[in-house]
Amino acid sequence: MLIEKIIQWVEDGFANTTCFLVDVKVVGQNNAKIQVLVDCESGISIETCAKLSRHLEHKLEINKLVPDQYYLEVSSPGVGMPFKVKRQYLKSINRSLELELQNGTQVEGKLIAVSETDISIEKSNSSNSKGKVKKKGPSEDVIIVNIPFEDIKTASEKIVF
Repeated sequence: MLIEKIIQWVEDGFANTTCFLVDVKVVGQNNAKIQVLVDCESGISIETCAKLSRHLEHKLEINKLVPDQYYLEVSSPGVGMPFKVKRQYLKSINRSLELELQNGTQVEGKLIAVSETDISIEKSNSSNSKGKVKKKGPSEDVIIVNIPFEDIKTASEKIVF
């Protein structure tokens, strides 16, 4: 019940914005620690997190859903944290991703498209992957691989220096 309430409050607070809920975790005895992960299409500010935190604190306390002593953390997911929702993929178009598929295969490449059912990754043609081959430059071939969401076990943005 607590998680559902938090989800509703966050979604109501983010209505008509580019911000979205990523995940809610509640742990500890009597819901003593609550973690709310949120993001926005162009990145989330500290001010937005602080405003949402104050809003949630008020709602939690007025509805008596938390003990006297509790910890509430409202933040964005860290770089490299696994994706939880489709909007994270949409935000990451043209960025490098690391995927682990349900069958254990590891896939790395640039996310180039997101549909309702799958994603398209552009990767170098260094292995025998199935996909459409297109020329990227005079000597480099790339492969476009379409991966259904149901085949993805974990996905995260690859940190490139």
